[in-house]
This record gives sequence, structure tokens and C-alpha cells, in this order.
Amino acid sequence: LVHIPHMLSIVLRSCFSLSRQKGTTEVFLGIFMRWKDERLAWDPKEHGGCAFTNYKASTDPELTNIWVPSLDLRNRFDSLQNLPAAEGTVLFDGTVIWRRFGGVKGICLFDGLERFPYDELACPFYFENSQTFTLYNFDFPEEVLRFTELEAGERKYQEFTVVPEHTRTNKRDQRLDIVFCFKRSSNFYVNKLIVPTILFTILTFGSFLLDQRVGERLGFGVSTLLVIVAQ
Repeated sequence: LVHIPHMLSIVLRSCFSLSRQKGTTEVFLGIFMRWKDERLAWDPKEHGGCAFTNYKASTDPELTNIWVPSLDLRNRFDSLQNLPAAEGTVLFDGTVIWRRFGGVKGICLFDGLERFPYDELACPFYFENSQTFTLYNFDFPEEVLRFTELEAGERKYQEFTVVPEHTRTNKRDQRLDIVFCFKRSSNFYVNKLIVPTILFTILTFGSFLLDQRVGERLGFGVSTLLVIVAQ
């Protein structure tokens, strides 16, 4: 009997971390799948009007009571098999609904780092399945498009946020590609790095206004240089 997985829906719940050094991105996703397995169908009239029931569902053959699609992340750091266990809901006509939630970490080759601190980094997630899905969907509510706040001294800031208008999807028969686009918080680096460097660089020209016979001229230039390097 042929199993027909006909719907895959992925919802971005939150963004955990983005590591440029390790080349990884971790996001919290809600993965919803629906397919039909006629072997699980029954007549509600013969079972006291029962219209649905729950079964153990897992990609591990030893832990599942029903067949499930072999969906996984191709460029995975952690497999989708490591997501928390979740039961599948089976309707009387054999339709199976399986909802899973958890963190997914993918390996990324980031593009756009040369424009620091105004860079926008792209990270693709390639979801593959051995069967063909007839319907794909991806969504990310704006209220959850944020990273966990990081401590920076006494202030808090978000280093990266998702750019919805640049995040795109590519749907294929057995694959759904989601390319997340992350934008850096450039204001933090402008205020803490670029503006102070410009100001202190301008101050270094003050040494030319001092008389050449003044001994503090060299000390002024060296002190300004040390401040630029240390800040």
C-alpha cells in the first residue's frame, strides 16, 4: 500500500543562535505533516463513534507504532530524529497528523560578511523527504522573529534578526529549501566602534597644532593611539 504524504508545514517559532565561527544556525521550529495511510482507516460506526485516536510516532522503527515520513535536514548539525517525541493523531479515514516542535541546528556557509557591520547573512536549510509532498508551507510570525537577547555590559541588544522580506523558499517534489536571511544590529557597532574611532582619529591631528618644542606633543599622539586600540 502506498503512503501519500501530501502536506508539510514549517513554522519558525524563534531564533536561538548564529555562530559565524562554527558556521551553524539554530532555530526553533514547528513541523507539521499530514499524510494518508488507508491501513489505519476504520468505520466509526463499528467502534462506538470514535473518529480519531493517537499513536506513538517516531522516525525510529523501534519506537513508532505507525509509518512516518523520513523527513530530515540535509545540511544538519543535529538530526530531526533528535526532536522530542510526539504522538500522531489518526483520523478514521486514515489521515495522519503529526506535529513536532524543537530546536534544529544547521550547517551554513554564510555569505555577506564582507559588508560588516551592515552585512546580511544568508543560511539555507534543506529539508528532504523520501516521498513527494504535494503541498508545502512556511511561515514565521513577526512577533517571534528575534534572537535571545545578549548581555553587553549593562545594556542588552540583539545581534541578529531575521529579515522577512529577504527570507525565501524553494519548493521541489521531495525537498523544501528555506533560506533564512539575518541582519546584524549595525547601530551597536557604529556607536561603539566606528564613531569613536573617527573622533579619536580627528583628535590625533591636534598634535600638529602644538609647538614642535613641546614635549607633550609625542605623548599626546601616543595616548590618542592607545585609546583607539584599547576602545
